[in-house]
Amino acid sequence: LYGSAEVGKSSVVQTIAECSVQEGNLTVTSFLWREDLARNDIRRLIPTIAFQIANAIPKLRPAI
Repeated sequence: LYGSAEVGKSSVVQTIAECSVQEGNLTVTSFLWREDLARNDIRRLIPTIAFQIANAIPKLRPAI
């Protein structure tokens, strides 16, 4: 999501994530922050996603 500060982007995403957890559909979450270059680095995002997938679906660990 993209928008001005304090319009509720994080709240919307958090609600979607919580609903997905309740339905058993959530595997990965990640929050990026435009002003924090460390949190917007694709070199960190991909390993984070891979780590979360490996924890959520153990049989995929060897492939990851």
